[in-house]
Amino acid sequence: MDGTLLFVGILVFILFTGACKNPGPDQSLSNRNSTSRPGIEFKTQQIDLGEIIQDEIVGMYFKFRNKGSAGLKILQVNAGCRCTVPDWEREIRLPGATSELEVKFDSANKDGKQRKNIMVKINSGDG
Repeated sequence: MDGTLLFVGILVFILFTGACKNPGPDQSLSNRNSTSRPGIEFKTQQIDLGEIIQDEIVGMYFKFRNKGSAGLKILQVNAGCRCTVPDWEREIRLPGATSELEVKFDSANKDGKQRKNIMVKINSGDG
């Protein structure tokens, strides 16, 4: 892969379980807004690995913080292919706390520019 730029961009999409729930008739807008919820904010959503050697495994870290008002737990992280493997701490992060999500990319049998995505699912604070 000499001379070939290998680009791995990891886009992190956040899914809030229950975020699209319609409030029941007994829930007013003010009630819903007063509920404590976690929130996740990543320092960066893409990393350019530049040029790497084929068959190399490269690790990267996505730093994040809980910007919400309730404990944040990453429930699940899905990668688009087997060559991209996420790892994270399973503990609950208090409001304002920081942590990181590790992602390893295996460049075996990969040639040319690459773009890989991961999806992060967190607790919504609904229970």
